[in-house]
Amino acid sequence: MIIHDKNMAAILRRMIGLRQLDVPYGRFDQFSLQELLANRQEVMNNGQLVQKTRLPRLCETVETLVIGIYRYSNVAHAILSSCPRLKELKGSRTTISEIVDGAEWISTRLTTLAIDLNVGIDQETEEGMAKTRIAFKQLGKLTRLEHLDLTRNSLYLPSRTLDMRLRAGLGELANLKRLETLKVEDDHQRMQLEDATWMVNSWPNFKHIYGTLNDEKETAYLLEVFLKSHNINWRIEKHCHI
Repeated sequence: MIIHDKNMAAILRRMIGLRQLDVPYGRFDQFSLQELLANRQEVMNNGQLVQKTRLPRLCETVETLVIGIYRYSNVAHAILSSCPRLKELKGSRTTISEIVDGAEWISTRLTTLAIDLNVGIDQETEEGMAKTRIAFKQLGKLTRLEHLDLTRNSLYLPSRTLDMRLRAGLGELANLKRLETLKVEDDHQRMQLEDATWMVNSWPNFKHIYGTLNDEKETAYLLEVFLKSHNINWRIEKHCHI
C-alpha cells in the first residue's frame, strides 16, 4: 500500500520522539520533510486538535529512515543536513548542485546510506570536476559508513552518479575505513586498476562492489581478476538493494 506524501505528513504531525520510520512504500517528499523539521505538532485536547510546541524536533531524534523509491522525491540533502542522530537512510535523491550550494551534512553517524546521487553535470570539465570533488568530500566525512549505495533509485530514474576514480576525487573517501559495500548499479563507470587498488588498500573492511565498473572488456577483466585475488565480491546484478 502506497502512503502518499500528504498522508505521511499527517502521521508525522502527531508524532514525538521519532526514532525509526520504515515505510518502503511511503512517498516522503516536501510535506513530510516539513513535518520532520517542524517545531510544532498536533495533539488532542478535549476532543479537539490543537497545535503545541514539539521539542526536540523529529529530525533531532530520528535514527532510521527507510522511505519509498519515488522518482520525484528530492529531499535526501535536506535530511542529511538536518538529522544529527541519523544512522540509516534509504531512499530519495539529491544532486551535486544541492551538495555544492547547500548546507553541510550533519548526519555523521550514518552507517548505511542508500540514495540516488545524481551528478547532472559534465564531470570532465574543470568546473564539473571541482563540484564532483566537493561531493566526494561531503561523503568522506561520513566516517562510520559501512554500506554506500549511490544509485538506489536507478531502476525508476536512470542517471549518472559520481565517477569512482582517483582523478575525479575518489581519494576524498580515504577515511571510510569501515566501508564494506559500494553500489553504483546502472551507471557505467570507467574505473581503472589503480582505482580498485586504492579501494582495497584504503578500505580494510571492503567486501562487496556492485555495478558495471568499466565497459572495456580488457579493463573489466583486469578488474575482475584483481578484485577476486583480494576476496572482493563483484556483481553486476541490478537492484539488489542494501
